[in-house]
Amino acid sequence: MASSRLTALLGSCLVFASACGRESTAPDPAGAATQPGPTFVRSRADAPPLTSTRTSFWARRDAERVGTLYFQSVTGDPADSTELLRLTIPARALSRRPDGSRLAKHDSVRITITLVDPERLVVELEPSGLRFSSGHPARLELAYDHASGDLTGDGVVDGRDQVREAGLSIWRRETANDPWQRVSGSKHGGHKKIDGIIEGFTQYAIAY
Repeated sequence: MASSRLTALLGSCLVFASACGRESTAPDPAGAATQPGPTFVRSRADAPPLTSTRTSFWARRDAERVGTLYFQSVTGDPADSTELLRLTIPARALSRRPDGSRLAKHDSVRITITLVDPERLVVELEPSGLRFSSGHPARLELAYDHASGDLTGDGVVDGRDQVREAGLSIWRRETANDPWQRVSGSKHGGHKKIDGIIEGFTQYAIAY
């Protein structure tokens, strides 16, 4: 009888231990803590539209090429229009095609720039997977002249927004399912423009 009771007790302990083990490895129903994503600059409600939300050009390995996206002029004078984006691909920058193959001296690649999120001013550079030489990388300039000055989103523009503006940088992500990552960049003095060195194509935006 005592042996039977001991066996039953041991069995209960094993069941309890097993249940505890399962409970300790189960996911938190509230969700695990995640790193907060960046806060993007956002287009003003009265911002002018772009002259075009997409542009393409041929980049060459033996010559510098530049691609741009422009806002429409608010005065009607084309000389008054401002840039949203300027992509400079210097000579010898092109290194490898998206499939990994090397580019010959006189090879060229069709580059496409698209505004994919007008509110957050997210741009996509294609072809995805194109790589640049580390010694001659491409340079991306993004402007926020027509972005809202309320960077904190509290409904007013004040000193806190100036602090946030000082921390603005270019951010990138490979795909829509990947997290955003900060790209080293610098601000153009008093101009509302940030430029950074990029080594490949993906999505880019200004955020803090």
